[in-house]
Amino acid sequence: MDPLPAPTPWRAGPGEVRPEVKEAAARAVEVAGTWAATAPQDGRGPEDRVGLEGAGEALVERLAAADLLAPGADRTALAAALGPLVAPEALTAATAVVYPQYGGLTADAASVMVVARQERRGRQGEASRRGATLDVRLSPSPDGAWRVTAVQPPAPRPAGAAPSPLAREVLTSPRVELPEDAAADVRAGVVGDEALAVLLGLAAAHEVAVSVARTGHPAEVFGTDRLSNHTRGRALDVWRVDGRLVVDPASLDVVEAAMRAAGAAGATEVGGPVDLDGPAGPAFFSDDLHADHLHLGLTEGEEPIGPTR
Repeated sequence: MDPLPAPTPWRAGPGEVRPEVKEAAARAVEVAGTWAATAPQDGRGPEDRVGLEGAGEALVERLAAADLLAPGADRTALAAALGPLVAPEALTAATAVVYPQYGGLTADAASVMVVARQERRGRQGEASRRGATLDVRLSPSPDGAWRVTAVQPPAPRPAGAAPSPLAREVLTSPRVELPEDAAADVRAGVVGDEALAVLLGLAAAHEVAVSVARTGHPAEVFGTDRLSNHTRGRALDVWRVDGRLVVDPASLDVVEAAMRAAGAAGATEVGGPVDLDGPAGPAFFSDDLHADHLHLGLTEGEEPIGPTR
């Protein structure tokens, strides 16, 4: 069987902060999740590599071979955390990055939430597809290159919960694009109805592409011990609005309108590439971490932003 076509590598565009960090994270997911089983040296067929090339240990070895693995990284934990890309039944697989969004960024550490899609082919050519959002952690090496230190495993979702009416509306809306893990979070009820109502209110004014809900997002606000609103089911992130990248400076008019629409829809906090109410305002905020997405959050006990000019 011929290998699947190699996916186009993700490359940073205009407006990206520290693009070398994101490109390292994206490259790690692409390399780990892309392979074609080859015939062993004893002459057996490629089928004998099924179960080996797609195993977690092989994914980690590919990272090391591509010089993307930080010295001292826990390879056993990393092999387990790369589980969404593990495909022991696949003879060949190709993984493309949809978008890598920051979950945290300091001078010596980063979290990049990599939204990816993996195409697979089995022994008989049977096709399957899997989407995943991975919280890839990186740090700079002495040579200045950023390398993978870990992938944070996500919290398990509760089983058996029936989607709420608002969840069903989000899941079927043609104006809301959800990656697989975010859709599963909504379906499982780990995203609260208040956050879903804000998303639907925003979607009434703009077509939106969600990057992350809970799965794939750091459990705590990066660099602190404070539980994230994403973990509480009270926040969602959007990386594209009306077909335009939030991070692109050319999208600023649409981004500002979407931030105001999110506030009017009931969010208590809206982060993005621009701070609409300035340093003294409590509602809107901006920093390097939020230059690439809109954060739609609801902090318990705080008043919704409401309509603004």
